[in-house]
Amino acid sequence: MDFIAVVSVNLFLRRHRKYRYLILAAGLSSVVGLILLLLIKKYMLYCLVVHLILNTGMVVLAFGRCRKREFIENWIVTYLVVILLGGLMEWLNRIPFFSRNFFLSAIAGALGVYALLLYLMQKRDFSNHIFTVTIIKEMRRMEVKGYWDSGNQLRDPYTGQGISILSYGKAKEFFLEG
Repeated sequence: MDFIAVVSVNLFLRRHRKYRYLILAAGLSSVVGLILLLLIKKYMLYCLVVHLILNTGMVVLAFGRCRKREFIENWIVTYLVVILLGGLMEWLNRIPFFSRNFFLSAIAGALGVYALLLYLMQKRDFSNHIFTVTIIKEMRRMEVKGYWDSGNQLRDPYTGQGISILSYGKAKEFFLEG
């Protein structure tokens, strides 16, 4: 579950970490978690140590040093994926076909989480309306960042075509060039 969680964070938040770091972090976290389970007799203390220290260390090891905001995002999404995956596997285990095979329910749960993350990534990408736009006039080209506004109602009164707005500085740079 730890590996699925850190891979999900890597995909969803586009952290671009190499899989060897994710495997190392998840594997080390699982081994240390097992050792702590054998050593710590009080269950509540075990839960506190694992959730507050061990899993925080796993996130740091998986994604390296980063800004405070990125770390918090990584940590929260990791926990959300674990909770979602745990709940999905628990639900799948109530179905006789999946209850007989833990690995099958884990794979089905991982695919369910992956499908949800793909859906959320698609929605997030669609809401980001900033694109690279290339302006071409004769032999000149300029690339600028453009904001796509689906509610733009501006129209040229003579041609009826949509109007795009360009900043004065970029227009001056493009049209007065050469």
